[in-house]
Amino acid sequence: MKNILITGSNGVLGKEMISLLKKNDTIFHKFKCRFETLSSDLSKLDLICPSIIFHFGAQKPSYNLELHPNNYFESNVLITFELSEYAKKNKIPFIYISTADLFNRNESPKSEFDKVTQNRSSITGKEYGWSKYLAEKMILKKNSSVIIFRISTIYTINDPEKFSCAKFLTSKEICENFKINNQQYLMNFIRADNLCRAILEISQKDLKSEIYHFTSSLWISNFDILDLFCRKFDIKFNYQRKAFSLPKRFNASNQKIKNTLKEKFKDSNYLNDLGMAIN
Repeated sequence: MKNILITGSNGVLGKEMISLLKKNDTIFHKFKCRFETLSSDLSKLDLICPSIIFHFGAQKPSYNLELHPNNYFESNVLITFELSEYAKKNKIPFIYISTADLFNRNESPKSEFDKVTQNRSSITGKEYGWSKYLAEKMILKKNSSVIIFRISTIYTINDPEKFSCAKFLTSKEICENFKINNQQYLMNFIRADNLCRAILEISQKDLKSEIYHFTSSLWISNFDILDLFCRKFDIKFNYQRKAFSLPKRFNASNQKIKNTLKEKFKDSNYLNDLGMAIN
């Protein structure tokens, strides 16, 4: 039975994974790692003796606070590299959660076999995406037992209304005043439980360095979400879909993960789950 070390255990994905591991009676350890205390944090790993590391922890963009680029670099690049080096030294697999925001929005979907070349100004995910890109390059160069999942936005089946613009559409008045415009984009949402099952399934295999994309086949926009809430509040919906030509936020193809998991791959339908939750 694997002894799994999990960073980011308080995040959406971390909580979902811990719930799944408990159901499977799998041994795991929550692990907090901060740049300011990195050396002392890493020294605790030898006491835990993990057999695999799930690195879910990351510094993410905040809606209310503009973060300095150094915050992203320290948390998403330097900590990731040190954890990967520990995994390499102790010959254990390292599973890293990256982002599908590495790709340009206006191109055809990229597969895992396509080479990603970006610079700081071109990358879709801004400083967050740039730090994830740098971390990927660094750990793949140094470690031969790295599994990377490039993912789109995560939501949970229990409360999908807390994600996307749905979290703001809490009243009839707000819905009536919500604006849709061409600066918005098509979005791709994946259920946390589907992703966790995929990660756990792949982690049971004989691991070598691989990159997987995990996205949904369904693309939605604020148009689709607002339409649901207008029906909930019995509001006339005045927008015409043909008036909008929106780019895709995540532009990654997930054919490889489908081929790997086959019938165990579970697609996500955020619009359906959201509709079930609010009606």
